[in-house]
Amino acid sequence: MLTALAIMLGMVAALVLIGVIALPFVAPHLANDPQNPRRYYVFTKVEPNQFKFVMVGGKVHKGLMNFPGYHVSGGNDGPNAYNVIPGATTEPERMNFLEQMIYDRSGHRYVGIIFGNLHTYSFPRVKEVLRPDGTLDIVGKTDTSDHFVLSEQTHRFDVPNVETGGEENVLVTYTGKFTVQIVNPYKAAFVAREQWLQQIIAALRVRGRNYARARTFDQLLGAKEDTSAGGKEAALQNIGSDLIEVNNHIEAGRGSEELWGVRLLRVQVEDIQMTDSKAEESRTKMYVAKRDAEVKQISATAEARAYMTVKAGRAKGDAGYLKSVTDAIHEKGNVAVMLTQQQTQIETAKGANNVFLNVGSGGPVNPIDAAILTELQQMNSSRNPPPKESGGGNKRR
Repeated sequence: MLTALAIMLGMVAALVLIGVIALPFVAPHLANDPQNPRRYYVFTKVEPNQFKFVMVGGKVHKGLMNFPGYHVSGGNDGPNAYNVIPGATTEPERMNFLEQMIYDRSGHRYVGIIFGNLHTYSFPRVKEVLRPDGTLDIVGKTDTSDHFVLSEQTHRFDVPNVETGGEENVLVTYTGKFTVQIVNPYKAAFVAREQWLQQIIAALRVRGRNYARARTFDQLLGAKEDTSAGGKEAALQNIGSDLIEVNNHIEAGRGSEELWGVRLLRVQVEDIQMTDSKAEESRTKMYVAKRDAEVKQISATAEARAYMTVKAGRAKGDAGYLKSVTDAIHEKGNVAVMLTQQQTQIETAKGANNVFLNVGSGGPVNPIDAAILTELQQMNSSRNPPPKESGGGNKRR
């Protein structure tokens, strides 16, 4: 009996030894293939920055993680037991003896011989594809995955055909990228039902629409004619700074990190364009009309100011003239007043070819008017001297 037992134990030990020796060669052939979930497997390869769930009977049995410097919080707090938290960079992942031996020998993780299986899901996403002409194209792609990526990952999003506020109602579309990190794979898998990416994009679109509807196009992106360096970039950064609040709260509720275990790190709005081509034309016309109105207002203001200046100058001149008349009356009497008036007319006449004097109708010209006429004659003669006589004419004797 003892001999038989010893032989059996020896055979088991030999099989284990052979298995341990052959494990590095056997494990890859018994590893799972996420693209072929019906294939039988015992092991799985957990690449760096990955997390996988081992399911037994449709329930989570354990998690397999390869994220250096981090581990799950653990405990019995339901989904919160899978919070990924920092740890010592040299801290090994928690494994039992068999798991550690398999991992050390083959780099694979043990799933189960009969009952265990990995949680797999479909993951729709978009990716950039380089066209033959050198431009980038965005195409949709659906992956079948057996893991969650714990490192930072960047995805594209858009907020299509949203109306701005004010009287313009311009249709615009945001395009950009956002960077996230899964900090609780359990919530991402079973609370968000693997739809965490679509949920975040939907939340970004809702907040992006509310942001645009609360602003005119100018407030949203700055004036169309503003070509100052960094003007548009600053406006796009403002939009991104608002959209990133989705991480903390969504429609006055909990944010993406608490709801789905996904932390929104950065939102970069790359461009914002008018969706309707007619809107660009109407907006251009609006700016032309706006600038014309501003020019007319400036011209009207300048004309009014000029009129006020001229009127003030005339008033000042009239006041000076009246003062001189008053002073003449007080000092020299009516004759001085007449002299002042006539002198004014003379000054006016110097800038013109004629002048009208009140000399009466056929009556005698008073001495003052006579003096004025004499001065005018002298002035005219100096301006237009009489033509010289030709040498061939008769001379007076």
